Amino acid sequence: MKRQGPAIAAGVVFLLGFFSWSFAQSPDEDALRSRMKMAMDALDSSKSLAAVPWDEYVVLLYARLQGREPTLREFAALRGLRRSVGLKPSEALSLVLRGEEDCPTYAQIRVFLESKDAGTFASTAQSRTVARDLAVAYYAHDWTQEAEVGEPMGEASVSEPDPPNVPYHVYYGYVHAHSRLSDGEGTPLDAYTQARNSGMDFFSLTDHGELLMLWPWENKYTQLREAADATNEPGRFAALFGFEWTNPLLGHINVINANQFTNVMQNFALSDFYGWLEAHPEAFGRFNHPGRTDEVHLEFLHGRLFPKAAPQMVGIELWNGGASFDFFYYGGSWTNDFSFIDAMNRQGWRLGALGDGDNHTRDWGQGNFRTAVLAEELTREAVVDAYRHRRFYSTEDKDLILDFRCGGYPMGSIVSGIPREFGVTASDGSGDTFQEVRLYRNGELLETRAVEGNVVDVVFTDTSGSGYAYYYVIVRQNDDNDMNGRNDEAISSPIWLGEPRPLDPPPLGCVGVRASGTAANTKLRCDMLILLAVPCVLYMHGRRESRKTRVFG
Repeated sequence: MKRQGPAIAAGVVFLLGFFSWSFAQSPDEDALRSRMKMAMDALDSSKSLAAVPWDEYVVLLYARLQGREPTLREFAALRGLRRSVGLKPSEALSLVLRGEEDCPTYAQIRVFLESKDAGTFASTAQSRTVARDLAVAYYAHDWTQEAEVGEPMGEASVSEPDPPNVPYHVYYGYVHAHSRLSDGEGTPLDAYTQARNSGMDFFSLTDHGELLMLWPWENKYTQLREAADATNEPGRFAALFGFEWTNPLLGHINVINANQFTNVMQNFALSDFYGWLEAHPEAFGRFNHPGRTDEVHLEFLHGRLFPKAAPQMVGIELWNGGASFDFFYYGGSWTNDFSFIDAMNRQGWRLGALGDGDNHTRDWGQGNFRTAVLAEELTREAVVDAYRHRRFYSTEDKDLILDFRCGGYPMGSIVSGIPREFGVTASDGSGDTFQEVRLYRNGELLETRAVEGNVVDVVFTDTSGSGYAYYYVIVRQNDDNDMNGRNDEAISSPIWLGEPRPLDPPPLGCVGVRASGTAANTKLRCDMLILLAVPCVLYMHGRRESRKTRVFG
């Protein structure tokens, strides 16, 4: 392969000249913003810079802007964000330039543009060596240490239990979507307005925290919240707000109802993120698209319980965009045939069943899939309360009504000292009929009951169960609106008999091969996995960098 030095050097001369030309000592921030935008556009369109491998570009950025090498966390974050959200060269520069700030300041921009070598990103023997060493360390590192258990969770974030026999309304929506504030399309107001006009009862944007703080700084999270406030209409539409914490190695997590936002550059480790969440008791989190962020086999540590996070982590996606239960529920989890929600609940989490659009185009509120919440009224506060209590279910039919109770206590409840008798009622707003109802205990099928008609009203009694267990139901209809070859279904959140606790031993750190429908339960030693994987992964990464392939958000 030919060295790219001459081409890069020519590009450096161009960029250096452009940056010098574009800077003017002007107190006018609008003028500075305009010139910086032109400079950033030039950076993204530079053909010579495109010849520099991304890993090496990250090294050059830190050398130029911070005067040091990137840490392994910083390297991993920028490497992964390039792959997962299509991070551009100018966006990476913005993240590195900001240092410890929330976003780059005008002072930092001025210093950067004044520098005579501001646009110099020439490949060197040292930068190539550092990039190679960091890439090897990336795969050899024991990332499990990035998720140490912190201090126990305080009581402020733990919701009070629901009382029994309370009647609820059912409202439909979801809380995972994007706009042009990060890697989506349209304004926040476009998103909330279309979601409301599409007939959804509640909705939230959750733009990537990593991209909310990029140049140009515009108080993006404030914009998102203002759009939610402008469209929030109690009784008609509950507009929530949030962001997505996007760790390319450890998984993506949405945070809803947070007064502030964070990101993987500021809180890389799961322990750091969970500590941040604990410090924001007004907020709650939920796990996104499990199985899609598992390159080093450590996504959410494959279900390992972190007690400090459990009260505020309320659910996990069972559908995402057009991908339905077939992948996220029936496809097994990271290492066995249990679904992702069961893999985590069997570790002691208290996660409900939800799903989300994860929109990156202007299709907010489209499709048939929904999360449905059981709430006393259609307000932002009541919907947040339903999420906190796990009083929701995931459905492939946007007007399917489901209620699942034990002794009058609704789905999501923790109960004890009552008979294991479970009532299931269901109906469908458009007249679709039902085929069967299935009761599960600890993720295993306990009983199937055939039903017919548009209204379901059945009672299950578990006469064989004793001790701690959790239960949920799946209802199946007779139609297949999404045409995936399986009739439409809805999955309830569980009811816990006793305080949630682990049923399985905790997963090992670096052990995963996804079961893919077979009871593989394969356990690979970390050192063997690394020895086998590093040469192949480095090669494949080089090929991937030549294609700007967008993965799920």
